[in-house]
Amino acid sequence: QLMDDMVKEGWCPSHITLSSLISALCKAGEVDKARTLFRAVRNKDCQPSVFAYNAMITGLCNVSRVEDALRLLKEI
Repeated sequence: QLMDDMVKEGWCPSHITLSSLISALCKAGEVDKARTLFRAVRNKDCQPSVFAYNAMITGLCNVSRVEDALRLLKEI
């Protein structure tokens, strides 16, 4: 919730914070929440690092959402 509030207020999380949170959400089975956070950060003019992309793509692949992962990969 705190991260959501920070992003809504225009704060950009550090690359370490964002990739760690996305990875943790995906490992906890919360891939949709991770995807929502990833999109919210991008929509606030914050550029996710390659590490955040990697965490998101890995999370999508682990739940067999390969098409979504490929689309995200093309955005890098």
